[in-house]
Amino acid sequence: MVMDWFGYDLDFAGIDWIGPLLGSFVFFWAGWPFLDGARAELRRRQPGMMLLIAMAITVAYVASLATSLGCSISSSGGSSPPSSRSCCSATGSR
Repeated sequence: MVMDWFGYDLDFAGIDWIGPLLGSFVFFWAGWPFLDGARAELRRRQPGMMLLIAMAITVAYVASLATSLGCSISSSGGSSPPSSRSCCSATGSR
């Protein structure tokens, strides 16, 4: 999208994996304090803000990763119309 704004074109084998790999690095690097804090809160059986934030960033990461890999799940729980890539829908069927 940003490349379109500037009229720039970059294409090479594996370019579709740049976003998910970079996003995974950022999620684990920046999210580690929250994930570690959530684990500690769960061990103590005292949920708090770290657990809430860890759940939020994990859901956002998984949704972003699924979208990047071609999955599209509607809010009604079913998958969107078929595309060139297949993935599991919320019901677990392919």
